[in-house]
Amino acid sequence: MTLPVVPREESEYIRQISLYGTGNYEICLRKLRICDVTGLFNWNIRMRKQGIVQVMPEFYDVPVRLTLATKNFYGEADVYDENMPGHDNSELFQVREYRPGDRLQNMHWKLTAKQDDLMVKEHSLPKACPVVLLLDVHPSKRKKRRERMLPYLEAAASLVFSLTDAGCPHYVVWYDHASSDVMRIRVDDEESLFYMIGVLMRVHWVRCKEDIKERYKGKYRQEPYVWALTVDEKLQLYKEKEMLVRYTGKKLRTSLGQIELLL
Repeated sequence: MTLPVVPREESEYIRQISLYGTGNYEICLRKLRICDVTGLFNWNIRMRKQGIVQVMPEFYDVPVRLTLATKNFYGEADVYDENMPGHDNSELFQVREYRPGDRLQNMHWKLTAKQDDLMVKEHSLPKACPVVLLLDVHPSKRKKRRERMLPYLEAAASLVFSLTDAGCPHYVVWYDHASSDVMRIRVDDEESLFYMIGVLMRVHWVRCKEDIKERYKGKYRQEPYVWALTVDEKLQLYKEKEMLVRYTGKKLRTSLGQIELLL
């Protein structure tokens, strides 16, 4: 690029750069060549400036319908429902006035003595994850690695987006090469959705020596779930051991919407 520079002043230039598709791009400035107006005098300046640009995968809609078992799933979690009380004694939801039928074990006796009115403690409801999405992909050939991972990331992102949009908290699970273990991220809102996708775009995908589902069960054996979904490198979607559909990379938008996920 040839750019005019005003002496002793700062200038800002905007140029459009076309990128191939989803992924992380490193844009580097290695050298500047400064010339006078005539072009007779010039000198080179070596630079080490760089910036990272992340192009997110496109989200496509996947029809999702939740059953009562999934909606009303109860389990342990570090996240609590802000709108509904539950039965987790470790977290307090609110303190309210007594209502007929309230249990005596839930009475807040100290506050009752202060206010001369019966007060009851309501405990919190943990927002457990009824669905686990397992990403089982390990493209072996480097030449085809990129063309395989682009539709895979778009399919995975679309499933996560659609589950989140349906109001279904879930874990996204993959095998991490650095730690040689399965990793997971909880997704239940827009912020965690984009954080999860950013993490996945930096993952070095390798084959898990064990079955990833069994590895996950062994690591989190105390945390039950309702459904386990698995997407393999052939873009085949499994619900438990049943293959539901095989998505097509070239017609991903159409194939993602062809079947409703009943969870």
